[in-house]
This record gives sequence, structure tokens and C-alpha cells, in this order.
Amino acid sequence: MSNHTKCLEPETTGKHNTLKLNKQAGVKNNLHFFSFLHQILQNIISFISINPDEVQVHQRTDRYGNQYWHAYHPRSRQSFFSGSEDDVRIWIEQLYQNKL
Repeated sequence: MSNHTKCLEPETTGKHNTLKLNKQAGVKNNLHFFSFLHQILQNIISFISINPDEVQVHQRTDRYGNQYWHAYHPRSRQSFFSGSEDDVRIWIEQLYQNKL
């Protein structure tokens, strides 16, 4: 009786698994790198396209889940934070009234 089943040597199997894991890690590293590069390019584009006379307003969330507003005027480098959208509007109006 002859057994025609071939088994891989344990060393060969280990090397194969190691190569496969290394390839997977490389793909993940490449994806992370390209994601990081994409974010940098987005930041550069945003920075270049900012109008220094235009107030930027963003709604943010703090680490406790509370939402607030952040307004920023690039030319004067003034910032304003508030939990109220109306307060931000008043700040912007005052900013432009003082500017004129």
C-alpha cells in the first residue's frame, strides 16, 4: 500500500505564513501612508484657498460629546468659542462693525 499524500515541512509552512503576514502588513502600511499623505494634501489645499477676510465657522464636539461652535477670523487671528450659534453670529457682526 502506497501513500501518495504529501505534507509540507513545518519550516516551509512557517516561512509561507510569515511571508503572507509580511505582505498583509505592507499593504496596511501603504494604506496608512497614502491616507496620511492625502490628509496632508487636503490641509495644504485648505490653507492655500483660505480667504483671510472670511470668517471660518465650524461646529465641534468635545471629548464629552458636547457640541459647540468655533469661529476664526484668519486676518486678525481672533477666535471665538460658544455653545450658542446666536452668540457666534453676534461676534461676527461685531467683528465686521469694528472693521468698518
